[in-house]
Amino acid sequence: RSILEPFGYTVEGIPVEHCLHLKTAFAHVAEDVMLINPDWIDPVLFPSMKIIHVDSLEPYAANALKIDGEVLYPEVFNQTRQKLEAENIPLRTIDVSELSKAEAGLTCSSIVFTP
Repeated sequence: RSILEPFGYTVEGIPVEHCLHLKTAFAHVAEDVMLINPDWIDPVLFPSMKIIHVDSLEPYAANALKIDGEVLYPEVFNQTRQKLEAENIPLRTIDVSELSKAEAGLTCSSIVFTP
């Protein structure tokens, strides 16, 4: 907080339950849309956003990565993928089965640089 405050940023802590990483619980998938596992993070924390809940049988399905207006998305989460497609979220599904073997997801296996 003290480092970012002089640059006009505010930092708020977000409680997360039942998962190791914040980005496992939610993803920003479009300008005003969040993909969330509501069992792991409270959607009320994002009042100005449209919320898409992951399918209850796919608890890890919120781990997605938005790059250049397209969302990289694990191909194994079919039910949640259908919810994203119904909202016209541009997706590129990819096989992350090797990452999953090490309990990893897209966000914890990526370093994203923006200009």
